[in-house]
Amino acid sequence: MGEELADWTVNFVKHKDILTRSIVDIKKESDKVVVKYKDREKIFLIVPNLESVDSFGDDEIGVVCLNTNKNIDFLLKNWKTLSKYQKLSMYFVNPKKQGMNKWVLFPHTHNRIADDDSLKTGFKSMAEEVGLV
Repeated sequence: MGEELADWTVNFVKHKDILTRSIVDIKKESDKVVVKYKDREKIFLIVPNLESVDSFGDDEIGVVCLNTNKNIDFLLKNWKTLSKYQKLSMYFVNPKKQGMNKWVLFPHTHNRIADDDSLKTGFKSMAEEVGLV
């Protein structure tokens, strides 16, 4: 499933870059996709099943995972830690689905505008719209 998520990530970043054409290079490795833009670099960690926040940090990191209940539970359990990383983005993906197959979250920003009581409801709602894997 990691290879499928890596392929999905490459296609996703290429599609987002259609207008700006700022991608210089894309390298797909076993557990990450490194995208070099003209002005920066972003690393997409391919983590089908979230188990640890150890590899997340203050660099520009995108975490690509499967849209599963287990990953949403991990997100809720580790919300305080995840929301501290200012440049972290998270992509919950259903690679088998056509059309709307992902939901994206920026924990640091989201934490500033959402209240803790509505997190679980909001995440579950977004996940269901995409379809759980």
